[in-house]
Amino acid sequence: MRRRIPTVEEAIPRALVGLAPNSRDLYAYYLRLLAQRHGNRKIDQLVVSDFTELGVWAQAMAVRRRSSASGASAREHAIAACRRLFDMAIADGYLQHNPAKAVRKPPRAESRRTALTDDQIAEIFRTVRDEETGLLRFLLETACRREGLLSLTAEKRRPARQTVLLDEKGSQIREQPVSQLMMEYLQQPTCPIDHWTRRRLDSLWLRIRRELAWADEISLSTHWFRHTTITNVERVTDHPSSPPPSRDTSSADSAPPRPTSPPTAWPMWPGHSPKSSEAPTRRSRPIKDHDRLGSQLHGPSRRVGYVKNRHTVGRFV
Repeated sequence: MRRRIPTVEEAIPRALVGLAPNSRDLYAYYLRLLAQRHGNRKIDQLVVSDFTELGVWAQAMAVRRRSSASGASAREHAIAACRRLFDMAIADGYLQHNPAKAVRKPPRAESRRTALTDDQIAEIFRTVRDEETGLLRFLLETACRREGLLSLTAEKRRPARQTVLLDEKGSQIREQPVSQLMMEYLQQPTCPIDHWTRRRLDSLWLRIRRELAWADEISLSTHWFRHTTITNVERVTDHPSSPPPSRDTSSADSAPPRPTSPPTAWPMWPGHSPKSSEAPTRRSRPIKDHDRLGSQLHGPSRRVGYVKNRHTVGRFV
């Protein structure tokens, strides 16, 4: 006896099973748009033109921002959501092929994001409150995504190794070195980093964009700091983006060269401009007041020559 084919409305909950929270919310939105137009139709009755129409509709409805690419990402996500719906239907034995895969995704536009300059980072530091400078320094040191920051807990800090574990995109965990100063800051019983939430982080960037016209033009966010750190590390190593090597297969022959001098473009903190003649050192500075981390970051510093790749950026002490 042939199994009853579910309708689009009935198949959507099954399609969202097993997705990461962010992906589930994203796909659920576009599948609801599909259900608004074809919710009562059986999934084997949908054709390629239905998904093409949905992608065009999603692109037309997309919110236009300065950093957007004419809604192309919305169209791409709509097509991806439809593919997920039919992939799960195939896995459950309802269908034999995925018609949504016949729809071509729009080409991705080249990113217009560039690294923040020293002057821009200095302006940001002057704009935020003292208790917020520790967050900015953490973003610059680790190049973490927002998920990595918000999921950071005491269990993910490794004082002996002077590293933190960042749980980020796709639930991938990477071990990231931090400076001794930052590790001491994170080891406080009431570290300000622990109190950041998604809403509070969005409010911070909104406040900065209100204060700085250039920040509003580029829609400043957490990812701008990540891109800045990665770009500056690549300038130092002269080694473009590459996936981190596996621990059991990496070798010294395949590792990027370590820098012998500090980067001239690395914005450590407002007012600091490393010189090429400065020698690397592992000496750390005493911390007198963790709550005013920003004031502790304005003195002279040296950079340790430790850069592994774009995913494991430098150790600063």
